[in-house]
Amino acid sequence: MQTPKALTKVSMTRKGRMLAIGVSIACLVFMGAAAWPHLVPKNFGTVVPGKIYRSGELTIAALADVVEDHKIKTIVDFGAWEDGTRRDNLEAMAAKSLGVERIVLRLEGDGSGDPTMYLDALRIMTDPSKQPVLIHCGAGSERTGCAVVLYRNIVQGVEIDRAYEEAIAFRHDPDRNTRLRPIIDHIAEPVRDAFTNDLPGVTLPTPNAPAAPASTGGSGSGAP
Repeated sequence: MQTPKALTKVSMTRKGRMLAIGVSIACLVFMGAAAWPHLVPKNFGTVVPGKIYRSGELTIAALADVVEDHKIKTIVDFGAWEDGTRRDNLEAMAAKSLGVERIVLRLEGDGSGDPTMYLDALRIMTDPSKQPVLIHCGAGSERTGCAVVLYRNIVQGVEIDRAYEEAIAFRHDPDRNTRLRPIIDHIAEPVRDAFTNDLPGVTLPTPNAPAAPASTGGSGSGAP
């Protein structure tokens, strides 16, 4: 049987651990607030209630709120920050402190890049063991917008034209970024093929070969 002195020592050890965790999180929140100007989720929205959410870049405090409010298990970051920068490291540390898996799939700010990154994102978004999932990029409008359009079309069977309107509602400006819609039209069918047939990556049509038109309907497999 432990003596009162031993019990006190154990109690102080536990208090010390809790204090250290609290100080670490407080430091992250302070650094995040100092580094980023917004204190609420930027361009935040719900894709599928309880399963998939979207946003732009987040402060540590805002990220903590989103994780707590929506029980987020997985974060998919399309490259909001340059690899290895202070802000990128802050988000990585925050995710780890919050017990959330963070997966970085780097794409260009206009939505271009390796389409296999979108395929990987779709697989994460539709994996029940990863849900609820938060997907985000810098503005939450281009890369995130493209991912949501592909999800709506390939998984839910929503017409691309209709899904694209959602991207515009979340601050995608077709006049400012003229590349996003052509990118979606170019990769939608190859991503669908890879997703449906469980292929390891996306194969795009060669430049000299006629590309199959993107489906505006799609059979869809239904929301997960």
